[in-house]
Amino acid sequence: MTWVDNIEAALSSADPAHAAAFKANADAFRSELKQADDWAQEAVGQVPPEKRKIVTNHESWNYFAGHYGFEQVGTVVPAVTSSVEPSAQDFAALTRTLKDQGVSVLFIDYEVNPALSETIANEVGAKVVRIWHDISPQGEGADTYVDWLHYNVNQFVDNLK
Repeated sequence: MTWVDNIEAALSSADPAHAAAFKANADAFRSELKQADDWAQEAVGQVPPEKRKIVTNHESWNYFAGHYGFEQVGTVVPAVTSSVEPSAQDFAALTRTLKDQGVSVLFIDYEVNPALSETIANEVGAKVVRIWHDISPQGEGADTYVDWLHYNVNQFVDNLK
């Protein structure tokens, strides 16, 4: 919503003659975003709170987790980016966390190599489920932001409930 507001303001400032059209488009998209968010909140409600513990491949999922009532209890890579390599201590700590927290699913971005995540999952008897960190290539389920939200929420809900 903030980005829609910012884009509307910037476009209206740059081209005041079309400000009404920018506002109408922004209002329509804000409505679409609100509907998608309401749907996502309802969908996540199907997952019992005690099963909302998640592990992803990096920390950038914290906002999503917090907004939708998940608790991010661990990450494969202890950073915001997947370009950092976890240490042996990081690997051992995550394995302990998965066992201690009863986490049986690792949610891993399609954009990264899943080999390390699969190794960790095999170590604790968990499974790897793929999610989109960014908008997907055309036709792969997350073509727009709203599609991205639906795809990822479905992956979390279907694998945690």
